[in-house]
Amino acid sequence: MSKNNKKLLTKKELIAMLKAIASDKTPRVEHHGAMCYVPRTPLKFICDACGQESFSERYDDDYTIIMGIIKEMTELGFDVKVEKVCDSCAEKIKKELEADGIPTWIRKINYIFFFRNPKDTEYHRAVVHGFYSYNELLTMMKNGECTSEGLVEAVISLWGTSLSEL
Repeated sequence: MSKNNKKLLTKKELIAMLKAIASDKTPRVEHHGAMCYVPRTPLKFICDACGQESFSERYDDDYTIIMGIIKEMTELGFDVKVEKVCDSCAEKIKKELEADGIPTWIRKINYIFFFRNPKDTEYHRAVVHGFYSYNELLTMMKNGECTSEGLVEAVISLWGTSLSEL
């Protein structure tokens, strides 16, 4: 018996438990970050591109804030949307962008920003993560520094060349 009056495992029981853990085929999501606290559980979501269930390492608060900003942009008359994508769709998008000559320095893509000018038939897309970047663009829109006709130019000036037409 241990100090807590709990039965200690025998060597045979411990080996059996370790073998059971090793043979468990449940998908695991890699956790990053400090381990001085209990790691948060990865969030499940449905990929907007392929419809498959996936996991996100990012906080759900980021997505909620970004979607609020996108809603404000559309209320101002801009044709914008954001898709939350899984790792396999993100990898496909990253390869497409790189094939178009657009450098993708972002290690892990979670959000794709789609936008177009009124005269455009196709959406442009940019890889943008932080809600601060979306908020900066929203501020430009509210201040009249960015019009719907000049949206592409504003995005390029803010976020550089991570831009591609669909």
